[in-house]
Amino acid sequence: MHSRAPSSVAVITALVFLVFMSVQPPSALPASEPLQIAWAGPLTGDVAQLGQGWLNGVKLAVDEWNAKGGVLGRQVVIAPEDDQCDPKQAATVATKIADDPRNVALIGHFCSGATLAGAPIENKANLPQIVNSSNPRITLQGWHNLFRPIANDNIQGKRGVAYVMKALHATKFALLSDKQAFGQGVIEVAKSTIEAGGGSITSTGGVEPKDVDYSPVLTKIIKMENPDAIVYCTNFPTSAGLMLRQIRQLGYKKPVIGCDGWFDPAMIKAAGSMGSMTSKADAAYITFQAPPYSGPEAPAGVKAFAAKYKTKFGSDPNGYEIYGYEHGNIMLAAIKAAGSTDKSKIIDVLHTQAVPGILIPRYRFDANGDVVNAPLYIYTVANGQFKLVVQATD
Repeated sequence: MHSRAPSSVAVITALVFLVFMSVQPPSALPASEPLQIAWAGPLTGDVAQLGQGWLNGVKLAVDEWNAKGGVLGRQVVIAPEDDQCDPKQAATVATKIADDPRNVALIGHFCSGATLAGAPIENKANLPQIVNSSNPRITLQGWHNLFRPIANDNIQGKRGVAYVMKALHATKFALLSDKQAFGQGVIEVAKSTIEAGGGSITSTGGVEPKDVDYSPVLTKIIKMENPDAIVYCTNFPTSAGLMLRQIRQLGYKKPVIGCDGWFDPAMIKAAGSMGSMTSKADAAYITFQAPPYSGPEAPAGVKAFAAKYKTKFGSDPNGYEIYGYEHGNIMLAAIKAAGSTDKSKIIDVLHTQAVPGILIPRYRFDANGDVVNAPLYIYTVANGQFKLVVQATD
């Protein structure tokens, strides 16, 4: 038998179909393709535990959304990148994130120096971005895509020293930082707060956070300046613990003030027996953005989160885990409200619509991307545990 030649109509139809398929954009993804959110933070190095906890919180939020059908009918996946809390590495990571067309949004970076290095690159890609970095300069760069749902250094640098001035009548302060963007930012605000309140600064300096012996700097401060309080701000909890231990070993029995990088079990471990308070006068006062996860001071919503977290990860949250959970939920809620993965539409939602949360009932952002009414808490260390002193307000 001979095969029948195709009709001219069939040939034309086939050609039209082939042309149509050839002009489809190669980046167009099927509706079933996962919706990818990039994440950037420290997963190795001294800040890795804080970064991993923050990432775990994001993962918990994503799992809950996926269990309910995902977002826009698509399952959500997280694509983590380790920036090591290092600006150079953060720039490399940011380029990788910005160049990946699958990334709909970004949760990152964690450390301020990393954000200041990576955000200009991510801004050019117009990625909706939520950061956990507190340096005030971050939201003053005109990065319309960037949002900060956490207290910045203007809040943290102010409230820690203000509490010690009021509660313990301290007037003379020695200020130290780890020479990085976060630590220096907090110290700058602390200095202006002290001076505005009638206090004085005996010295302002810095140390290398990876050093293990701070005694040359501390001996000068304690023996020659004799301040009413010492402030040391760092992202590195081991450095904070060593600093506190050496301050006490030199016989200094006055307040020491630390920032949120201190709020980590690694700090308590490094400080050892020298870390716990014996009285209010010689306590370490640590500012942190989250309330306790357990005990009578813990809000019901925070306790509920802690229980879910332990069920999933087998350990108790103790740092930024709830912020990861909040940030994941904020971003996914914004994508849902936008009804699209269009980056500009997601950014518009974050600028114009309030998003529900646990730590703040309704997350709203000002024109710069800073959250309105950010909470801050002051802790001390007692019996090897962080203990809430007060929720700090202006």
